[in-house]
Amino acid sequence: MENTKKKSSKKKLFEMYNRFGYYFLIPFFVGFIVFQLYPIIYSIAISFTSMNGFQTFSEATNVGLGNFSTLLKNTPLFITSIQNTLLLWGMNFVPQILMALILAAWWTNRKLNLKGNSFWKTVFYLPNMIMVASIAALFLGIFGYPNGPANLLLTNLHIISHPFNFFQSIWGTRSIIIFLQFWMW
Repeated sequence: MENTKKKSSKKKLFEMYNRFGYYFLIPFFVGFIVFQLYPIIYSIAISFTSMNGFQTFSEATNVGLGNFSTLLKNTPLFITSIQNTLLLWGMNFVPQILMALILAAWWTNRKLNLKGNSFWKTVFYLPNMIMVASIAALFLGIFGYPNGPANLLLTNLHIISHPFNFFQSIWGTRSIIIFLQFWMW
């Protein structure tokens, strides 16, 4: 009888401890619902409406699949957006995976015993610690027109004859975005 009582109290204690795992999951689910699930559902809902940024959802007019037909009818813009997406993906994802594998092999190889490993690990991990807005402001300054450091360096090295406005050029902007995304992720 006493043995049964011990098992019963151990079982209750075990169940009580198991309950704590569920309590620790609550913040995740709250964050998921608020920051991921709700925005996805809201985005799907507003995709069937016509509204500007100053209207509330209740003021929006329902257009059904009109937005999607407009998107597909305006094929040059749609194709350009798909091309930009594929370009950014191809110029970021593939090199990132290759670079990650090379750096992981380089930094974990005990035979190489490379000097400065900690420094380079910090340099590569730094963008993950700095806010995206700060890095965007940094790159805006670096590639600023006409007196950004990138323009000054390129003109002093006689690579370009006059300052280049990176943010007015499609390929200049794409190149900066590709490098920025590659470096950050």
